[in-house]
Amino acid sequence: MKRSLFVMALLSLLLFVVAGLTACGSRFAQDTKGDPMNYHDLVAKLKASGAKVMPGGDISQPFMDVQGRTLAVDGEQLQVYEYASMADANQQAARISPDGTAFTVVSSSGMPVGATQVDWVRPPHLYKAGRVIVIYIGTNNAVMHLLEGILGKQFAGM
Repeated sequence: MKRSLFVMALLSLLLFVVAGLTACGSRFAQDTKGDPMNYHDLVAKLKASGAKVMPGGDISQPFMDVQGRTLAVDGEQLQVYEYASMADANQQAARISPDGTAFTVVSSSGMPVGATQVDWVRPPHLYKAGRVIVIYIGTNNAVMHLLEGILGKQFAGM
């Protein structure tokens, strides 16, 4: 009887320790990442994956809140928009339709005042991670797979 009680207590303690280490491990992994992904992190991850990356110029879209930059990745054009915070990037992403063709326009007071419809020349694919939103207009599966591996699944597009 005492032995089974001791074994039960030992198993409970072991379970507690394993659960605690798992929680600490995942917390540590989150903390070591540091700041949310930004433009420079994206470029570094693209290069580390073996992609050929060529920075381009600035780009301005009337339906995006910030000025962006272009990147050529394995010959395909990307638009990268970096926001001051994750909250700002999330706010922008929330105003983009699921198919990536409509962008809600907001007044300076933050009230929706309409939408901008975009007729892309090829299917749009929009990704968001940390402080960046990436727009890829194209059909190159390798580039889409690369972006998904770095940024996660697209949040809008076709």
